[in-house]
Amino acid sequence: MPCKCCNVCCAWCPCTTYARFGCISGDTGRRAICMIGIALVIIGQIFGIVGCVSVSTSGDAIKSVPFAYASNKDWEIPGAGFDKGTVEIFFGLSIAVFHVDSGVDLAAVPAEYLPDGVEAGKDLVLNWDEVKDSALICSDGEGDKDACKECADGSKSLVVLALLVTVFNIFSLFPFLKRMSPEKDSVMEKNMTLFLALGMFLNLAQLGKFDQSCYKTWLNVDGRDEWDTAFGVGWWFFVWMCLLDGTKLVLHSLIPVPADRIKAAMDTATHDGGVQMKGATTHSAV
Repeated sequence: MPCKCCNVCCAWCPCTTYARFGCISGDTGRRAICMIGIALVIIGQIFGIVGCVSVSTSGDAIKSVPFAYASNKDWEIPGAGFDKGTVEIFFGLSIAVFHVDSGVDLAAVPAEYLPDGVEAGKDLVLNWDEVKDSALICSDGEGDKDACKECADGSKSLVVLALLVTVFNIFSLFPFLKRMSPEKDSVMEKNMTLFLALGMFLNLAQLGKFDQSCYKTWLNVDGRDEWDTAFGVGWWFFVWMCLLDGTKLVLHSLIPVPADRIKAAMDTATHDGGVQMKGATTHSAV
């Protein structure tokens, strides 16, 4: 049974107004909308699972589903063979994968430009501390190091978010299953779906923080233009997953709560409110 406080809240005017809102009438339309919502939950779950590959500490996994990606545009190291795109960095949320094409002559490159252990034609997996220590990726300038630290902190904070968003997405399935039947729909059930919008905005804000702390100030700081950078597949999958929450909210909004279910909620709220507020209603006066 719902708590008494929830029952009283469900009779609050904005709650009942939102519950009445909708344009889908009849069991067939309700069921169709809910089935679409269930499909979106499943699609979102797939997006989340694929996006979570960005949390992996496997170099091959991060190369397949990076959270961000960078490749060199133009370096002036004579004789080294640094053509455009010969150096790539695949950024995950836990590690980064550094790859130099086999055609690059590393002997011609000053040691301070390369992370320790790099070999042409092979992947080098770096944790975030090693990334920050690399003069090639994070040069010795004060602003550069600060940008790298912000990027590392932002990436680490998104590890927990990525896992939680994926796990909790499955819970958005249950309102669609319940609201598919008019007899099981309720004012509280529809109003609880508003949290989808809250979650969407909070999650997009965190992804935007990665944008600010990592993407825009990452490698091409201080006016340099040495790298082509882009958001990776993992970042886009989580953005799409968050936007699906907004779509699910729209679907819920299209389905009004049946009038008899709203009346039942208000009757229950009147009774519970009367019990709690002694002397304030006829129920407590009896």
